[in-house]
Amino acid sequence: MVRAVPVQGPAQRKTQPSPPPDVAVTRSHFASTPLVRHLGSWAPVAAAQGPSMDFAERLSLWVGPVEAIALQATLQSLRQVNAPQAGPHVQRHSLEDDIARVRATLAQAIAQDPLPPPAAGADRAKDAAWPTYLQRHMDLQRRMDRLIDPLRDHVRQALSRTSARLRQLAALDTVLAQTLAVRQERLLPTPPSLLQRRYEQLRQAHLQALKARAADAGADAAALDDPTHWRVSGAWLHRFEQDWRQALLAEVDLRLEPVRGLAEALGAPDMTPHTP
Repeated sequence: MVRAVPVQGPAQRKTQPSPPPDVAVTRSHFASTPLVRHLGSWAPVAAAQGPSMDFAERLSLWVGPVEAIALQATLQSLRQVNAPQAGPHVQRHSLEDDIARVRATLAQAIAQDPLPPPAAGADRAKDAAWPTYLQRHMDLQRRMDRLIDPLRDHVRQALSRTSARLRQLAALDTVLAQTLAVRQERLLPTPPSLLQRRYEQLRQAHLQALKARAADAGADAAALDDPTHWRVSGAWLHRFEQDWRQALLAEVDLRLEPVRGLAEALGAPDMTPHTP
């Protein structure tokens, strides 16, 4: 049986100031994932405040009173689930293969060139401006939604046909995903905003280096700035694209964590029916 997670109501919560989104997502006491660590490696990170919180306390900060009531009702209804759904069983390795295929597809999309093909007379500096990367980033996030959401539902269905306990887990995962969806939507713009900061940081360092070179050579800094060299190995835009792609891959892995957890539960001996 799935154990109920105590969700605090408004009266039980401690009043805490709401930090800015780009700070909250990088706090080490809130989460410690590759995405958070990557973004925090070059973005300011607020110092942790207060004592460490357990899972239920953290969840209470994400769940409002209405959502808490719905979640509690779901937990109560799970007690009535005592048999799996009818349908073919799926092996864990099959689900893991599905997850690997989705990740590979997204990794291939992330590896594609975000800039338009160079054309004669094109403004290379304008093509490489931040809005180009922002648009590509949002396109890739939408693609993550289109591929990962159906995959997660597929894994839930597989669990529901395996045992009563896994059917309970799948139902709980469905409700948790719905409950936390609004919070997730609010956090989606956070990585792009931090990546924009990284883009500007590297661009400004590049311009400062150009000014120093121009002063030494008695030349015009603008004349030394060649956009065709921005993406050579070690150049500022090349470094940014490495950070940008690493952040996207880390976001893919973060979104896949619940799906991987469900697939792993399929192989847990205490979650599957015993065979004589």
